[in-house]
Formats: sequence, structure tokens, C-alpha cells
Amino acid sequence: MIKIRKAALDDFDFFYKLKCEETNVYWTGHGSKPDRENLFFFFKNAVDNAEKKETRKIYIVESGGEKVGHIYIIPREEHFELATAISQKYQGYGYAKKAIALGLNEGRRMGYRKMKDAIREDNIASLKAYQACGVNVTEEYRMVYIPKLDKEVKMYIVEKKLD
Repeated sequence: MIKIRKAALDDFDFFYKLKCEETNVYWTGHGSKPDRENLFFFFKNAVDNAEKKETRKIYIVESGGEKVGHIYIIPREEHFELATAISQKYQGYGYAKKAIALGLNEGRRMGYRKMKDAIREDNIASLKAYQACGVNVTEEYRMVYIPKLDKEVKMYIVEKKLD
């Protein structure tokens, strides 16, 4: 059974290892692994302020008691953004789809009526996972410069209305 739960400070080591995985570094557009101290400050701030409506929420994705990934719910005025990261060793088993579905339900529970985000056009696995959860990949996009790639990439706007 896959579930999500709000991150706690003792999840930081898992979170840091996940952020250091090659695929996570690549898809976030960073050139290298994150600085542990800076990431801890970011993580601690999110955990400490998780109850504030305007603060980014970090959820740990678990399956059978194992931590397999995380999601972010990022509040915006009219909608929320939903980002996922699944550990390399658990990719390809449907965890992202389930995490997205759980994240959409959590956003709905928080009172949001719409999820809207952007996904790189070359991140086919993420685009398919979101689509499998009923998220619409629109024709709308924005160009974002990725320093590691030294180029701009197209980010498709994805959205789902929550009833």
C-alpha cells in the first residue's frame, strides 16, 4: 500500500540521499548534488512551517513501510503546484502515479480546486504519469533556462481541476 505523510525532521537523511541521486539532480536542472547544510535549512523550514497555508509542504511517499520518494505541494493563490520525486531504485513500478493521485487528493482536502504546474517537455515519464492521473498537458508552455544544459527548455503547463 502506497501512502503519503508529512515529512518530519528525522526524514532528512532520506530526503538528502534522494536529492543526491543522479536522476533527481538531472531533472531538477542542477549541476551537482545539493549542499547538505543549505538543503537542511530548506527542509527544516518546510517541516517547521508545514501548518501555514502559504508554505511549501513536503510529503514522504511510503510503500510497505519503505520510503520511496517525496512530493511537494506548493501553495499559490488560485491553485497549487505538485512535484514528485521517486528514488531511482523504485522508478518504473507505478509509485509516481500513485504519489501524484495522493497529492491531488491532498490538495483537494486542503481546499484547492485546481493543480497547475510545469514539466519539461523531455521528461516523458513524468508527463505520462501525470496524464495517467487525469492531468491535462496543455499546449501552453514557458521557456526556462537550465544552467547545467546551458540552454532554454520548454516546460509544458499541466493542470487538473479538482471537483
